[in-house]
Amino acid sequence: MLGESYQTHYFVRKTQTMKPCIGLRASALAAGFVVIFGSFPTCAATNGCYTFDVSNSHVTITKFDASFIGALSVANTFEGCPVTDIGDWAFSDCTNLTSVTIPDSVTDIGEKAFSLCGRLTSVTVGNGVTNIGDYAFNACTSLTSVAFGSAVTRIGNSVFQNCNALATVTIPNSVTQIGDSAFNNCTNLTSVALPDSATRIGNRAFFNCACLTSAKTGDGVTRIGDYAFFNCTSLTNVEIGSRVTSIGNNAFVYCRNLTGITIPDSVTDIGSSAFRSCDRLFSATIPSGVTNLGDRAFSCCDSLNGLYFLGFPPKTGEHIFESPRTSHTTVYYPDGTPGWEATFADRPTAPWIILGTAKTSTNRGELAGRPTATHRTCHRWSLWWLILFVPLPIGFWWLFRGLTKRRRKACQLPP
Repeated sequence: MLGESYQTHYFVRKTQTMKPCIGLRASALAAGFVVIFGSFPTCAATNGCYTFDVSNSHVTITKFDASFIGALSVANTFEGCPVTDIGDWAFSDCTNLTSVTIPDSVTDIGEKAFSLCGRLTSVTVGNGVTNIGDYAFNACTSLTSVAFGSAVTRIGNSVFQNCNALATVTIPNSVTQIGDSAFNNCTNLTSVALPDSATRIGNRAFFNCACLTSAKTGDGVTRIGDYAFFNCTSLTNVEIGSRVTSIGNNAFVYCRNLTGITIPDSVTDIGSSAFRSCDRLFSATIPSGVTNLGDRAFSCCDSLNGLYFLGFPPKTGEHIFESPRTSHTTVYYPDGTPGWEATFADRPTAPWIILGTAKTSTNRGELAGRPTATHRTCHRWSLWWLILFVPLPIGFWWLFRGLTKRRRKACQLPP
């Protein structure tokens, strides 16, 4: 059959319990009986039935019996030919499928292949799979566990969108691309760490992952997509890789528990509203390579006390801070750097002296990994603290000493 292409149906028998299947014209030999052309065949109720295409001695599964109940290990061969592809929609809407293991022979999982499998709880992806197609596991609302194979290079668009029960995921070192909306609305996902092999985080990749507390982008990512972490309201810790050059528009909007952010030196562009409404963001450091700061990049960041620049003033959009609740924000720049004026984006500026890096300093000024700084007014405050508060313990000691002497003198008996 080399080079021949045809479609057939394959029925696997494992028990004596049989049920009717949809009758389609087919010819196949399986588990000891023959399905005759044009008849209404039967298949095992606990294993279901496959429909597949054979082309150039490779099998693509195109449909699976949606009435199947339980766990499934997908067959790896049919009629002596390896199963290499799971076609688009092949297992879609198999609402009673509880777990699935994909064999190593499979290299590609098609679009929407397992979408809407509402009771699917676990997936094991074989070591041969290189591509997981768009929407492959979309709306598998009971999915809690995904084990990726070692060869996956692409996680497509919206692959795990609306998988509300998915709490943890380990992405292998082989992955280079995280598609748009890949984990969109995975509301129970708590942490994610991308490998250094990943070069792109798609738009809305982790949109509305409300329980996500920590995220690490890896050192291979060059761009964080638009809305990538939008409305990740529990996010407290973000590690941005050392090769990121662009932070997309609205990337961290409504990350209300983010208190500090370290932006690596590689970044040149911070998009519009990138950190808007990060209510608890206390400080942020802008590296010297940033040439563009988008509209409303830090608007409505009510707790933002200081924005620390390491270089020249960048090109800015409109209303960088916008909200009147950020009127207390001060913009700091390295002492002696030309180009800075008394205000920046309608906020006061002040020079600061870089003493070291957060890794080597214990200065309380270090927040969110920024270099420590001593503002010129700090020296005056230190002097006032010495003048006002150092004499207090001395005075208390002197008063206590005087009272003790008087008490002792009053208690002495006359001769």
